[in-house]
Order: sequence, then structure tokens, then C-alpha cells
Amino acid sequence: MVIVPPKPKRPRRLATRSCLGPVADLEAHLPEEWWRKLFNALYVKTDGDVVENLENTRREVDFIVSAAAVQPHSHILDLCCGQGRHCLELARRGFKHVMGLDRSRYLVRLAKKRAQSEGLQVLFKEGDARNPRLTESTVDCVAIMGNSFGYFSNKQDDEKVLTAVGKILRPSGQLVLDITDGGHMHENFDRRSWEWIDDHHFVCRERSISQDGERLISREVIVHDEMGVIADQFYAERLYTRESIGKLLDKAGFRNIRHHGHAEAHSERDQDLGMMARRILLSADAPHLPVRKGKGKSGGTLTSGSGPKGWRPRGASMRRRRLTRGSPRPRRASSGHAARLLKHVTAVGFNAHLHRMRIAEAQRLLLEVSRSVKEVAAKVGYSTSSQFCWHFKRLVGTTPAHYRVERRVDRIAG
Repeated sequence: MVIVPPKPKRPRRLATRSCLGPVADLEAHLPEEWWRKLFNALYVKTDGDVVENLENTRREVDFIVSAAAVQPHSHILDLCCGQGRHCLELARRGFKHVMGLDRSRYLVRLAKKRAQSEGLQVLFKEGDARNPRLTESTVDCVAIMGNSFGYFSNKQDDEKVLTAVGKILRPSGQLVLDITDGGHMHENFDRRSWEWIDDHHFVCRERSISQDGERLISREVIVHDEMGVIADQFYAERLYTRESIGKLLDKAGFRNIRHHGHAEAHSERDQDLGMMARRILLSADAPHLPVRKGKGKSGGTLTSGSGPKGWRPRGASMRRRRLTRGSPRPRRASSGHAARLLKHVTAVGFNAHLHRMRIAEAQRLLLEVSRSVKEVAAKVGYSTSSQFCWHFKRLVGTTPAHYRVERRVDRIAG
């Protein structure tokens, strides 16, 4: 009896997708919510030279740690975290409370799998950056890295993201932001390019500026050398300049907006880096929370004002009339009550106000050549220069020595 061996199964071929061919207007083919389907396994493959590069990730996490002055106990949220590369690197460095949130189910699952394989304690959630569904005033730092801001077709949605970030940040919290340099990209983008991304796939790209001049529209055709076209997709990103993103942050209530220069991506392929080629690095202090109308604990009434003038104690007009008649002055409030009232009205504690006042005075004193950093620290009330330098860098974004040099250069240039 002759036994005939079974025929080997043919490898399963991926279903090829049709290609649109030449397109005159890229914007006409752009889906309004293109970001819902783009971030999948193909994204990790086409952009992996940058977003899977450990050197890029380490440099970007260095920026988060220095710009936001986070500590191992700080609560950090990586908003639009993708496959979780920044979260995982933070966890490797000993940060205990790290969370990542992203819209892509595929990337969130990939992030969870990688965290589990390394034994890292990181929480990953699927969600929308405009409504992350997190408790207000619970996060010390929100990071939006890797050019993950400006995807929405409506600019008001970008404002919603920043508003949501402002709500979940603690009053002393920090936002760190990494977005493409819109001005540079507007003038220097490649209209057409192509590159091999591995031994079997290559990508062809087309780009154009939108009709309103505010977004860069891109088309990406991914081709397999045997199976042909496997994806023909369109996406777009808003081109923010340093000035325009600063205005948007200011409109959302963020304070002390700081520019930390530019970042340039490293790639072993070193071909078409696209929107990751040159990015702006920014950080900012959390907004003051709006004062809610209602009665305070002390029986006063909160009005719509944002400072102490917005608080009017019950019966204030009656006490003023009594004082004019020679009545004894009312007792002063205790220091503890004053501190609680300050935080209730401004959403910032007394110590935070004190540090800001000290650092503002230090910025003025540093411009005096005769004073050393140690003398300035003592003058504004810090017992050690190391404590002074830590708070200065946290609030200003640079060290006192660098701040002094930068201001001297600005004076000479001016």
C-alpha cells in the first residue's frame, strides 16, 4: 500500500486593496476621522524607524522628566500614547504611577502585551483625548508626545483636548507637548517620496497643503513586492507654529508657557521622516480652575470673579456700616483659614504661590551681574542653592545659570 503524503498548504495571501491611481485633490479623499483606522500594524511598520527607535524614546522621556520635574511618585499620563513606548520607558526608570491612553485598540493591546512581557506596572486604557473620562485634579503631568496633537479636522476639537487636560491636572501640574514645527513643515515638506521599509514593502507618499492653509494632507500607498498594493490611505495634521500653539494654550488657560527648542528624529533608514523631522518642544503650568458659584464653608458667597475680589462674605455691607459708626474691628482670619480661602478661590495653594513669587523675584535678581546664584537663592528665601535650582527649573524650564546667559544674549541681540 502506497501512502501519498498530503500536499503542503500554500501560504495564505493577504487580500490586496485597490489603488485610486492618480489623485488631483488629496483633500477631497481625506476621511474626516481618518485616525480611527490608520493606527494599526501597518503604522508600526511604516513609521517604525522613528516610533520604534529606542534612542528617540529615551531622549523624549528625558525631556518629559526635565521639563515637568516629575518625581518617582508623580502621577503621569501619556495622552495619545500609541504603543506605549514613553510609558514603558518611564516605568523602566522607576516611575510608579504611569498611565497611557489612546484611541487605537490595536496599539493599546500592543502596549499591554509589551508591559506584561517586561513585567512593568503601567495602566493602559482605550479612550478619546477630548474626553478621557479621568478624575479631575489627579494628575501631576500630562505628556502629549511624538507629534500626537492636531489630528482633528475641526480646530475646536484641539481646544477640547487642552481643556480636558487642564481639568485632570492638579493645580501644580505640568503639560509637556511635542508637535511638528508647522512653519518649517509648511515650507519644506516633500511633495512626493518613496522608500523601502523592509525587504518586501515600500511606501509611496504624496503631500499637499489644505485649502485653508492650516493642514498638511498626506497620502500613503503601501506596496508589497509580490502582492501589490495593500493600503492606500489618507491622513492630515494641523500645522501649528510656536506662536499659534502658544495662543491656543493661553486660550485654554495654561500659564507660564515655555519653549524648549526643537527635536529632530533619528532613523536608521534616514529617508522620509515626514512630520517627525523637526518638532517643537513646549511645557506649561496647569490652568487655574474656574471658581464655581455657590456658598463657601465660611458662609461667604462665591461670585464669578477669579481672585479674592470674587469672594464676598455674607453681611459685608452691614459690617462696613458698623465700622463707620465706631464699632470694634472684626477679628482677623487665621493663617490656616486664609490659606484655605486662597486655594478655594484660585485653585493654587499658598506654597505654590510663594514659590512663584520667589522665582519671579529671582529672575529679576539674576540679571544683576554682581550676585551669584547662591546669593540670589538666599535673597529670595531658599536655604540651599540646590533647592532653589530645582524649583527654578520646574517653573522656568531652565537652570538659573542658563537663564542668566540667555537673558544676556537677548539683551546684546536687542
